[in-house]
Amino acid sequence: MARATASAAIDLAPHGIRVNCIGPGAIDTRDGSLEPLHVVSH
Repeated sequence: MARATASAAIDLAPHGIRVNCIGPGAIDTRDGSLEPLHVVSH
């Protein structure tokens, strides 16, 4: 996914279009443990 995003960003940059990539998954914390990604609803 990251390589496809980078390729799209390079192709679209001359047109002033920015490309972002968001990949769900575990988050590496400062203490080295992995915490699952979760969404908090209010």
